Amino acid sequence: MTIAAIIVAAGDSRRLGRPKQLVVYRGETLLGRAIRLAMEAGASPVVPVLGANFELISAYVPLNGAVMV
Repeated sequence: MTIAAIIVAAGDSRRLGRPKQLVVYRGETLLGRAIRLAMEAGASPVVPVLGANFELISAYVPLNGAVMV
């Protein structure tokens, strides 16, 4: 049995002034890290949910098989 992972990352990050999903921590973006960890845990499918800055974020974050919506 597989369990899906939904990563809620739709915020605009207005107080930070830039997309929080693209902040780099230990060499990878926060969203990329969340996707990687969910996959390493065996989740399938991994579904990051984006809202604000969808085009920008999806252009920079490696999907590695995740399905962005």
